[in-house]
Amino acid sequence: MENEGLQIEPGKTYRLHLVNVGALSLFHFWIENHNLTIIEVDGVYVAPYSTAGLDIHVGQRYSVLVTMNANPQFNYPIIAAIDDSEGVLKPNATAWLVYNPNGVNPAPQILADWYPFDDFLLTPWEFKGVQPPDCNVTFVVQFVTAPADSPLKTVAPINGISYLPPVTPTMLTAMDAINPWDHYIYGPTTNTYLLRYGDMVYLIIDNETGGAHPCTFSFYLYSIPSHYIVHLHGHTFQVLYRSPPNTNYSQDEPYDVPANPVQRDVLTVYEYGFAIVAFKADNPGVWFFVLPPPLKYLTLQHCHIDWHVLMGMIAQFVEAPDMMQRTLQVPEEIRQQCASRQCQSLHWETKSNGSSTSQEISKENGKANGKELDVEDEMAFMFQAYEIESWWNKAVSFLTRLFLF
Repeated sequence: MENEGLQIEPGKTYRLHLVNVGALSLFHFWIENHNLTIIEVDGVYVAPYSTAGLDIHVGQRYSVLVTMNANPQFNYPIIAAIDDSEGVLKPNATAWLVYNPNGVNPAPQILADWYPFDDFLLTPWEFKGVQPPDCNVTFVVQFVTAPADSPLKTVAPINGISYLPPVTPTMLTAMDAINPWDHYIYGPTTNTYLLRYGDMVYLIIDNETGGAHPCTFSFYLYSIPSHYIVHLHGHTFQVLYRSPPNTNYSQDEPYDVPANPVQRDVLTVYEYGFAIVAFKADNPGVWFFVLPPPLKYLTLQHCHIDWHVLMGMIAQFVEAPDMMQRTLQVPEEIRQQCASRQCQSLHWETKSNGSSTSQEISKENGKANGKELDVEDEMAFMFQAYEIESWWNKAVSFLTRLFLF
């Protein structure tokens, strides 16, 4: 709603829902002459937190209360500004709180610096204590130049594997397998990790160095001088700790953990720093982790951005597959769609994106069929789509949407 006016009534308090629907850029958000009181973050209510401005990264959501207590003779800019290090052509988007329909909508004032904001300081409204971890998993994530014969410029292997989708969707494999706890059935390039129901899972997100400790997912991102976003589908996680920039993780060092940590599902991790988050594996299903290419802001999320998936920036968690089989049911129309694609059996094809290759293993005889996947057309779309995304993020500005109740 860039260049739009929000007609308000003086003296009333409004709830604004803020959503960053972009793909790459962080926005700094504020309303001139008005205070913001945060009451919700990523669907979790928090104790009211007062701030002059806040930062909204890709996929993050906030609810704020704003009381219309400014001088009613004037109108006031609502600003969403892309972080200045982005080097964008049009960094600011502006709307206005309209107290006076006949008044002028002034240009926003220039700030000497962004308003300070740290979402780690938010406290959930309902208390939820921290539980100790139960398991141990390590991810090593790299962004590397693709081999010369690859249509990709960059691939993103996790533990040396760049994700390639199996012919049979992982959900169906987990639902139909005789032994869904067998890693082999999910294919060698799906980066599948199995979680037991009820396990408390700790994740360490580290962009340079680190180590593993009980029930830890460790992400090591090499040579990326920036902060990035982590996003988990299927769960809201507790943010146990987030380091300052340029801080290495050490499993031997104690870290101060709040008694009631902020809970969210999208988190910013600072450049060359790390964060420790935790969630309970109590939602049986298949959940993706995806990372985008090495740009200014990096996003760990589900496959919202297709060309990121094509780079192999995925690991997937199969959570409580035995419970999935007992409690979930795949709709028949999904099975029919899968059958039309000849993916009804448990197998995977030989495919290559320049980082890893897998072979189709038949459920019946285990033979490879040697079928190749032509990804040239997909890659052409990827680079065209990336150009569109870059233009959208850098030229259009107001990717933060406001909804008024």
